[in-house]
Amino acid sequence: MRLLSVFFFLLLSAPSLLACDVCGSGAGDNVFGLLPNYRSRFMGLRYRFQKYYTEHPPYLLEEGEALEAWDYLQRAEIWGRYGLLKNRLQLFASLPYQHYSNYEGGQWSYNQGLGDASLQANITLYNNTDSAEYKLRHFLQLGLGLKLPTGQYQRQSVDGELLPANLQMGTGSWDFPFMLLYNWQYRSWGGGLEMSYTLNTAAPKTNYEFGDRWNTNLYGFYRQKIKGNSISYQAGLRYEYRNPDYRGNIPEEFTFGWALWGRLGADLFLQNYAFGVEAQLPIQQALGEGYVYGRWQASLRAIYLF
Repeated sequence: MRLLSVFFFLLLSAPSLLACDVCGSGAGDNVFGLLPNYRSRFMGLRYRFQKYYTEHPPYLLEEGEALEAWDYLQRAEIWGRYGLLKNRLQLFASLPYQHYSNYEGGQWSYNQGLGDASLQANITLYNNTDSAEYKLRHFLQLGLGLKLPTGQYQRQSVDGELLPANLQMGTGSWDFPFMLLYNWQYRSWGGGLEMSYTLNTAAPKTNYEFGDRWNTNLYGFYRQKIKGNSISYQAGLRYEYRNPDYRGNIPEEFTFGWALWGRLGADLFLQNYAFGVEAQLPIQQALGEGYVYGRWQASLRAIYLF
């Protein structure tokens, strides 16, 4: 119960939100990180915090409107894995709850609710990590997923206007993430590469289509054994690229861009539990056509293996 309260404290805020033309909150990256394979199944919780600063272009503003804004995204997610075929085929499922906060013009506004659920199947192409015969060990997976339109995507402001698409709880569309996962390990040292591409489709009722997303994560790690358990220290880089969104056949302004992030984290692996923490800071970026600035991000995760 204590763990649940930590991850879901954000459910207590009241929902209401003001509209904006340029906002920092948006779809995050799909990072798997180091996952143990000595158990084929797990259930767990993930929590992520993101912070963005936005400069509104002056020509979009009416007299008296704020030029700057701060956006905060919190995402608490239930997720799990079920292994088949001696864990060569791994099925993942997740269901998020999201909370957006916006500070603009001296006022706070909020929006919260269930997000879009997702399913994914990863197939292991090569794995020699469970064999003592090899000193250099490799693990390679390919994944295909499906994001379902379970989150609300037609919420309105207090004035009855439709909220911006990136402040809705869901996209209203069926989307398809593709993923490649690779890691290697030599004794206590190792590294990994995660690449994902999400093919997005248009929401049928709003005709709004989020641009396809590309994420690449490159990291190294050092694993220390402690009395039958282990802890891994990680450092790496994440690159994200966002294609422009479309409403019908018209591209939306301030929706495309890219960013390079530095990552630091650690994971503790016990016999039946695993815990992780990670922080990210921007190194270079050009989000929202240069009007959106990502600040620091942080995530926590905890899983129970069975």
